[in-house]
Amino acid sequence: MGMDIVYGVSAASSINTSMNTFLLPKARSMVTGQTVKQQDLTGNRYTLQQRDLCQAQADLLAKKQSAVTGDTWTGFVEQYTPTTRSSV
Repeated sequence: MGMDIVYGVSAASSINTSMNTFLLPKARSMVTGQTVKQQDLTGNRYTLQQRDLCQAQADLLAKKQSAVTGDTWTGFVEQYTPTTRSSV
């Protein structure tokens, strides 16, 4: 057949990459280097045009992490392109 098999599913059909790019609010500990991301269970995504709003959420996440850990955290924004996995 010539196709790579990953857990019984062809690699060519197992991942569908969307061409849309979104932003993700994150925070990084300046002491440990640990990174956390904001989890949004509603499915909302920040578009590239919403960078300021996303940065504000990242800064809020960093402030909350600083309060919990006592370390200094810095908020930042990371671009990502989501992928979806489908079963055959």
